[in-house]
Amino acid sequence: MSNFEIIPVSSADILDISTAASDELSILGSFEALEFEFDEAVDKASRLDYAVAAGSGLLTGLLSVFLGKSLSVEEAAKIGGKEADKIVVDAVRAFGCDLPSDKAIFDKDGRCGTEVLAKAIKFLEEKFPIPQDKLTPEFGGGLQHHLRDFSHHPTILGLFFSILGQFTGMGYGTDTDGNFIKLLFPENALVGKNVPEKIAIGTFNWLFHLVSDIDGSNQKAGKGTGIPGPILSMLKELSSTPLFKNVKVNYKESEISFSKWVSKLFNGTYFKDSEGKPVRFDFRTEMGLAAQLLEQSLFVLANEVVVRVFYTVSRLASEIKANRIASFAELDRLDPKGFLPINNKALTRMCAVSSGTFLAVNSAGSAIKAGIASKGNKAAFAKAFFLNINYPGIGRFAVACFFDAKYIKEDVATVYKKAMAEHEGQKQLREQELQRLSAKYRFLTLNSDQTRLLYSF
Repeated sequence: MSNFEIIPVSSADILDISTAASDELSILGSFEALEFEFDEAVDKASRLDYAVAAGSGLLTGLLSVFLGKSLSVEEAAKIGGKEADKIVVDAVRAFGCDLPSDKAIFDKDGRCGTEVLAKAIKFLEEKFPIPQDKLTPEFGGGLQHHLRDFSHHPTILGLFFSILGQFTGMGYGTDTDGNFIKLLFPENALVGKNVPEKIAIGTFNWLFHLVSDIDGSNQKAGKGTGIPGPILSMLKELSSTPLFKNVKVNYKESEISFSKWVSKLFNGTYFKDSEGKPVRFDFRTEMGLAAQLLEQSLFVLANEVVVRVFYTVSRLASEIKANRIASFAELDRLDPKGFLPINNKALTRMCAVSSGTFLAVNSAGSAIKAGIASKGNKAAFAKAFFLNINYPGIGRFAVACFFDAKYIKEDVATVYKKAMAEHEGQKQLREQELQRLSAKYRFLTLNSDQTRLLYSF
């Protein structure tokens, strides 16, 4: 593949020679062409490689459209609820709590019985208390204190504030308006007497207390307020910073603060299920969404496997043919770098083609499905489109472009250097030719006296 660039020659480089022969004037034309050619020694995917990569992206993209499920907060909450039940049950069993077998306590839908789950939650709450629970009323009561108290966040900051509270005797979080606040622990709060105790309580008690809170309280086991997930925790922490303090979010034809919008996500007033009941965007829902995204990623993984397997097989066949391998005993003569699907320009380009095709097909299919479901409603179309699109596919294409950009940059740099060298060579040839012609037709030029005489006339 070649590219051509037209470069005009400066007028200062062209002599005003009207009588020169046509063959001598050819080099003095006003334009010259530089041919850009990529180095043929560079290993690049063949047409078959590109066809297979595009075909794989097309096939897996179509499968993601027809077989993939759209994201659903309601379904995610159900999936996450099942996982939360298992986490709590497994945790209490690990610490010696006697519970019946899974067959006896889990129903056909995968949910744990309320009575058993309440017992498990109470066991963890009593075994791993934290002093921040003493500030529940100050941080918004049972509905909001898990969100507003930063020590109930399953994040690095949550751990930091839990340990910090042991050394300062204070809880850290936000008030109703989202302002960062510090509150003193009551005298009977659990605080370590020395540094090892403080770190142990701030770390291990914090971790397993969060497990007890993940599935609601023992009064409302499996249905009560859980803890915010990592995403919502991060949003709540950001909402208390000056950068997000004045940010407004549209909500029901009005504007509310970013902090209150996060609170509505957590308490269930933002999302509703098919029956109009609130759906909390908490740790359980985030776990469910993660499971849905993992299911979506299977199509992306299938696309990746097809491309890499084809690359390996095709390059292995080429290596065997080039090295004239005739038996299994001679396979040790092969260089693994020649066929292993890692760190290769051709493979990177194939992955970029396949992931780009996958994303294009999936996006088109998602738009068609959203158009059918929305029936002309723009808001409904946007919502349906973003719930159907394959997000792991977007991420994979971005990664492929990132790594391919490095090779593209190298190719462009090589081509540019070669083009500039050729251009410099042609420029020197042109200057030599101009000097030759200037000497040959010197009799046509005027010296200073002749020029003055000409101007006088």
